[in-house]
Amino acid sequence: MRRLITIKNLDKWGACCRDPGEPYNDKRLKRLFKGRKSIPTLEVLNMKNIPPEDRVWVMARSGVLTKRQRDQWLAEILKDDRLGLISTREIKDILKSKLATHLDSNSLFFTLILWEIPFADELKYLRKVLKKH
Repeated sequence: MRRLITIKNLDKWGACCRDPGEPYNDKRLKRLFKGRKSIPTLEVLNMKNIPPEDRVWVMARSGVLTKRQRDQWLAEILKDDRLGLISTREIKDILKSKLATHLDSNSLFFTLILWEIPFADELKYLRKVLKKH
């Protein structure tokens, strides 16, 4: 797992417009980073002053999580009753499919949106996975 997130990472990933008046303008990012050049990934995960969907977006970026962590995160989400999957076998089949194997960061994020599980719950599942590591 990437240990630190920088403003340069966010810029590289196309995170947000930083113009004045935008939600994540330079002034706000500096405040969120508390003057630091980088912040721990787990801190981003737990920042309550950032909407859950934006935290999920960061955590879904390529290289933030290891493939194993990402797969475990997806497996935890897929276990959610709201998705209507009935068996562990179905979950394993999805994770072995090309869908899961070839998800880049944008398609992972949009897949998470399509599953319609609240972002706060997706973050809860990720915390559960990361506690194991």
